[in-house]
Amino acid sequence: MKKRIWAVLAALALAATASVSAAAITPDSESVSLYTGNVIVETENESTIMPRAGFTISSSRLTAGSTARSTSTYYIEEGEDSLEYSMNWSPTGQDVKIGFKNKEDGTLYLTVAKSGGSASGIVSTVGVPDGEYYVVVFACSDNTTSVSVNATCEWLQ
Repeated sequence: MKKRIWAVLAALALAATASVSAAAITPDSESVSLYTGNVIVETENESTIMPRAGFTISSSRLTAGSTARSTSTYYIEEGEDSLEYSMNWSPTGQDVKIGFKNKEDGTLYLTVAKSGGSASGIVSTVGVPDGEYYVVVFACSDNTTSVSVNATCEWLQ
């Protein structure tokens, strides 16, 4: 009788271990996570993964009324994405804005003017229609000289 109880307990323990192991190696088909730099992107399907990582925008001579842009475009979903930025520029008496430029029609969506030579914050995409955009730094039109600017940006989700 003791041998039979031990045999049943051993069989149950083996069955429990086997199902735990199977569950541990079964991939989760509902979501996929991809690590890129400091950002983790979660999506429903591998074919829709769009990694977003940190990037910089720089210009040594940004004239009044012009923009410096990211080298890549990013697909923005209205109100779903946010951009964290930190930027410095000189001369400090000139004003700049940061925002998005629609790849298709060139429409600009910009923050209020920043002054003082440095600024940081988070730009929301509320009011920015779904689409493909460059991230831009804009030298305000009433600036009296060109600016040297460096912005570090990272997408938040």
